[in-house]
Parts: sequence; C-alpha cells; structure tokens
Amino acid sequence: METWLQFVNQAETLNLPEVVLYQINLASSQSQPVAWKVIRRCPFDWTHPIRIPSDYELKVQDEYGHVKEPILAKAGQNWTLTEHSVVLNNEKGIDLCLLNGTQNRVSKVMITRSGRPLACESGLPPKGEARFRFDRCFWIKAGVGFKEGEPLEINPRWPPQPLLLTGVRSADVVMTGGGYGPHARPFSFHLSRVVRA
Repeated sequence: METWLQFVNQAETLNLPEVVLYQINLASSQSQPVAWKVIRRCPFDWTHPIRIPSDYELKVQDEYGHVKEPILAKAGQNWTLTEHSVVLNNEKGIDLCLLNGTQNRVSKVMITRSGRPLACESGLPPKGEARFRFDRCFWIKAGVGFKEGEPLEINPRWPPQPLLLTGVRSADVVMTGGGYGPHARPFSFHLSRVVRA
C-alpha cells in the first residue's frame, strides 16, 4: 500500500536541524541502516511531502561500477542474477532475495524506494544471496550531517523514534521540541491527521 506522509515542523528553534527517515533490514543482522530520506532546513510551520510507494527497486552493481537497470520488485520475490539479466524465479516467502548466479563477485545489491537507497548488501560472492525484509515501521530522528544513501551512525544520546505505519494511507509527521536555555526540550515526532486504509 502506498503511503503519503507530510512532515510538519512545529519545533521551536532557529538552528534548523536535518531530519532523516530510514528502515531496518530485518533479514540481515549485519546490515547497517541507510539514510533513505533527508529533510533539510524546513522552516517553522512549513511542511515537506514524503511518498512511500508499496514496491521497491532492485539494483545491482559489479566490481567495475557497472549498474544493471533497476527492476521493480516486491517482498517475497526471489531473483537470480545471470550473466545477461536478472530473472524472477518465484514469489514465495516474505524476503526479497537476489542470488548471484554469475562467476563474478557483485559489489553491491541495493534496494531503493522512490529512487533513493533504502538498504544495501556489499560483496556478494558467486552463489551468494542477498536478503531483504522490511516491516511497516520507519525510524525518524533529527540531527546534522545526514546524506541520503549513506550509512547511519546512531548516537545513543539522540535515539531515533519509530513511526508505525501499519494500515496508514496518509498522515502528518509533526516534529516538536526545541527551545532555548534550561527550557529546551528534545526533538520528538508524532503522527497526526492519520487516514487509515
């Protein structure tokens, strides 16, 4: 199900923070979160639209930097990379999988959403398999220095907050907090004006 979010800045601060959204690849304990969407310098009481499509794009890059044309993919699909193409084998299970059926090492297997990297598995050997699984939870946090497509370092002093989007068709994501001096509050996020499917 496609979901439309609208980020709303209601935080009291002159130093506009960056806001990052990301998901966690539940099929890999080694996978580091990737900055999927970064919102920069959104003024107080302004909004920023965020579209979350239901499908993903599967991208493969070899060790020489060559990239296969992105393939529209869904959860539960099992794909195989051959010397000439990427072939859909079947649609069973819950993970989105890619098997390296070539004799060469694959540099990167990327899952993108709306054209932006959501997760990445690196260094896939021949006969190796990359697995991806995402639930309907996005994570959001404020900070600085985020870059879309780059791995995230999670600072425990400023932990992210979950956005549970199960059954949500559209909603506002409201950022509050901020302020100055001893009355300053941490940035926090909540859903508002939720429309369910």
